[in-house]
Amino acid sequence: MTIEAFEIEKIESISLLDVKKKFDENKNQPYFKKLLEYYFDYNKLNDLQNFRTFPNFFKKIKLNWILVYEKKQNSNILAGHAIMCKINYNNQNDLPENGWSGTTVKSFNDEGQKKDMNTYVGLFVHIEKNFREKNISKILIKEMKNQAKKENKKLIIPLRPPTRFTSDYCSMKFSDYVKLKDKEGYHIDFWVKIHMKFGAKYLGFCNTSHQHKMDVKSFKKFFGKFSFNETGYYVVKILGGSHNVYYDKLEELITINQGCIWVEHSI
Repeated sequence: MTIEAFEIEKIESISLLDVKKKFDENKNQPYFKKLLEYYFDYNKLNDLQNFRTFPNFFKKIKLNWILVYEKKQNSNILAGHAIMCKINYNNQNDLPENGWSGTTVKSFNDEGQKKDMNTYVGLFVHIEKNFREKNISKILIKEMKNQAKKENKKLIIPLRPPTRFTSDYCSMKFSDYVKLKDKEGYHIDFWVKIHMKFGAKYLGFCNTSHQHKMDVKSFKKFFGKFSFNETGYYVVKILGGSHNVYYDKLEELITINQGCIWVEHSI
């Protein structure tokens, strides 16, 4: 299957509420129906939002969507999608606190303060399972860069590296993990490497891009029965990977951290 087999659709500067209306009106198309399921159908993990340590303003900000779909005779099949927002950003000192979470807050505040929204931030890139070896990620990265170039804006992304959540790397200090490189000098994570090979440069990292804190009872409600005895770190398989969570026996609280690696694409 060639790149020419796919179509691209963009939805620009739209609130989550308004994009839901668009998806609802067109849910006869499988790719819109799939997006409705991802972002608006309820599942138990939605309630994790209640345990975020930092605010998440994703539902309050204007978003840009890039959709890639395979055009069939009677329907369009979602191959992948990306979501971006805008912030005011000038250099590494302006990187939002708390990575992805902080980006949503900064986008909301910067727009409210009528700042120059001079930078796109990539919030999501997701490739459908059946299309993961078909260069969809490259299409989406290229389109994100094209959008930024078209509007004379920067493009930065808080990448969530999948290999961080494997048994080999989940217990490392995140500050050590971000330094790992392969023989070619790229970061060992394949998702970070794709961006680097596409011209992205390393900006920094944040250990608390997503952070959740909850009591043991709530943790077990979400993830099943795990044993926590003494204060310390425990490797548990949750959220589709291995996480090194921290248990505070005195407070009876568990903290889940998911870090990000910040990159900036050349435009």
